[in-house]
Amino acid sequence: MSVSFLLVGTLSDVCDDLIADAGLAGTACSDGHRALDLLGANRYSAVFCNLKMSDSIELMDRVREGFPEVAFVMVTKPTDLRHGILAMMSGASDYIHTPLRPCTISASLTRALMRKRIERALLRPRRALSGCAASPAVFVPRSEERRVGKECRSRW
Repeated sequence: MSVSFLLVGTLSDVCDDLIADAGLAGTACSDGHRALDLLGANRYSAVFCNLKMSDSIELMDRVREGFPEVAFVMVTKPTDLRHGILAMMSGASDYIHTPLRPCTISASLTRALMRKRIERALLRPRRALSGCAASPAVFVPRSEERRVGKECRSRW
């Protein structure tokens, strides 16, 4: 599987060297609007975004809504550790601090993609069950309940 990522914001200045050193496929862009355009046109596994970018939280929300399979990693200054944690609590898959290094990007990318895999694995049973649940206002005979339960288990 080819892993590609998008660097958004002031991070784009150092992108070419990092991508070459890390041996990963990456693209840089300077703002959130361009990032959303690139996400719509290409397939990326993750987005690395500078927290200090004015629309970083809005971009994270829009990526989570429009591209739920894409991991979102917030990049902070070493002194902004608290903001990185708050970003994760708001939905970021991971956070790292500057200065960016190839090994840091690679490790963060691995963690963020693993977290996305876990999220998908946890959501899969919920989606399967949501189509099986009977309305609480309707009486369902026990035999019918067993049949529906078997259908749900067969979907997993």
